[in-house]
Amino acid sequence: MATTTTDTYTYPFTFDQVWQMYADEAFTQLRLQMAGIQATEVHVESSDSQIVIHGFASVPTTAAPAAMKRFLPEAVKVTVKEQWRKTSADKAEGTMLIETDGIKASISAKSSLLAKGAGTERTMDSVVKVGIPLVGGKIEKEALKYVPKLIAAELEAADEYWKEKK
Repeated sequence: MATTTTDTYTYPFTFDQVWQMYADEAFTQLRLQMAGIQATEVHVESSDSQIVIHGFASVPTTAAPAAMKRFLPEAVKVTVKEQWRKTSADKAEGTMLIETDGIKASISAKSSLLAKGAGTERTMDSVVKVGIPLVGGKIEKEALKYVPKLIAAELEAADEYWKEKK
């Protein structure tokens, strides 16, 4: 079973600023922190045309609905791998995979970054899979309800990141 969604949001920063931000380990730490995820490790490898991000974190399951908590540990260890590749001077394509330890759940996404005037638009097609019999579909749908909160946290982290850079 899998549940999908498409989301589009705009950073109020140029494409080059967003690329620079993604290439900085401090931004990945900040965006995870703003989303309520405590990263234990973050590694970023970058060049002019590619960025590879690896993160290891723990995600508390305290916000999960009560009926689902019995299927979940108190916190879930996750591994995040995000890759970006420039396809032109103002466009990039990316993939992300978030996998969990201890439960059969993952989130994968294909994204694009595109310069739009003074900003940069990100479009993200996500797939959530939870392999828990009988309740997996419910958990997937609940997980998708948090996507707008994660996007808001990412945009807030971007604002904070550039405030600190000034």
